[in-house]
Amino acid sequence: MRGCVHVIPEINDINVLPQAFRGTTYDYWHSIIEDYISVKMPYLNMNFNANEMASDLSISKQKLLTILKYVYRMDFVEFVNRHRVYYFLELSNDKTFSSLHVEYQALRVGFYNKSDFHYHFRKYMNSLPPLNISQD
Repeated sequence: MRGCVHVIPEINDINVLPQAFRGTTYDYWHSIIEDYISVKMPYLNMNFNANEMASDLSISKQKLLTILKYVYRMDFVEFVNRHRVYYFLELSNDKTFSSLHVEYQALRVGFYNKSDFHYHFRKYMNSLPPLNISQD
């Protein structure tokens, strides 16, 4: 997904690969996770959790969390909310979506409420959502 950039590991990281990567590579896990996220879009479910994702990928929750830490440099919550924000940006060009109340927009992309959405949008975009988004 655009904006969810794969971070190349530093040389020091390569020398201390965690057990989760033995026999695989960063690119392997990045590809597996990006395919899963882009096809299934599980982040749209506000109850989506690490246990569900790990189960879907047939790995342990701990292995998933380790992979996210090393491949994406973020924890599970950050990973999911970043995808939600970027999905919101994709939808914001749609006139029907942008005409909706901001609370519905937040729910539509997987957030619990408007304030949670605003917090994460500001965190990842360094601004509030675009002013042309209806907030009536």
